[in-house]
Amino acid sequence: VKVRNEASKVIEDILREGMKSGKLRDISPRIPAMMLIESSRLVLFSGALDGDGKKPDELKKVIIDVVLNGISKRCVETD
Repeated sequence: VKVRNEASKVIEDILREGMKSGKLRDISPRIPAMMLIESSRLVLFSGALDGDGKKPDELKKVIIDVVLNGISKRCVETD
């Protein structure tokens, strides 16, 4: 629990920086920080993707992408 709390604080600080710069929405950083930690733990340590063939570095990129961008496709509107 101590390590998770320390990791959460680091991630929250990074998210706050992104919010201050305008690159991230201004929301409570606690929720996305915990989503990142818990989804990473699930995927990397529980064997949830056994047989998927992805390496830890690839999984890390997918997890971060889903936390930051969600799962919906982004539609670009043109006039």
